[in-house]
Amino acid sequence: SLPDPKSDKYRGSPEMWQKAGELLENVLKKNGTPYYKGIGEAAFYGPKIDIQFKYLLGREETFSTIQVDFLAPENFDLSYIDEEGKAQRPVVIHRAPLSTHERFISYLLEYYGGVFPTWLAPVQVVLIPVNENCHRYCSELESTLKQHFIRAELDLSQQSFGKKIRTHTMRKVPILLIIGNQELEQGTVTVRRYGIEKQESLAKQDFVSQVLEEIRERRNTTEPLSSII
Repeated sequence: SLPDPKSDKYRGSPEMWQKAGELLENVLKKNGTPYYKGIGEAAFYGPKIDIQFKYLLGREETFSTIQVDFLAPENFDLSYIDEEGKAQRPVVIHRAPLSTHERFISYLLEYYGGVFPTWLAPVQVVLIPVNENCHRYCSELESTLKQHFIRAELDLSQQSFGKKIRTHTMRKVPILLIIGNQELEQGTVTVRRYGIEKQESLAKQDFVSQVLEEIRERRNTTEPLSSII
């Protein structure tokens, strides 16, 4: 994004703008990145590399931006001391690789429709005990999941079992773990995935290992765990 030579909104000398523009263009050339020059799209203080994309509604937005700013160090008389003990003028780089965080999150919400893959979901796993006999087993499993940095919650609310299922399904939690007497006796978990009718039973250690692998590889899947691991 370069200045419009016909506009008077840009600050700094022509030499400053030429140097800054050449720096950014050389970066793109060195990395073999295709680009075009957007005349008149620079910030008032310097040129920038903008990454444009079309979101779900087909509109174009600036996603990432990297701006080179020679003007602010001059205006604020910024300096640093180099290895020879001499004062040098720095260059300010404005870097926003994910746009503003609020805007980036809104794009993610729109793209996924709130149905985040497991690796991205704010809450990845919710444990739902069928009865009080299973509370300790669930609590120990929740602790194990959190020790592996899996974002897990244990639902010990007074809601009915069916209401708990509905609540967390409406929250679009990727994985619900149903724990009853059979799971307690066998050391297993019943896995219920968002958007999948079929449930599956896994040994609890197998479940932990498989979810960790899914998160590590950042899979975006709606298939049962046992079919993708």
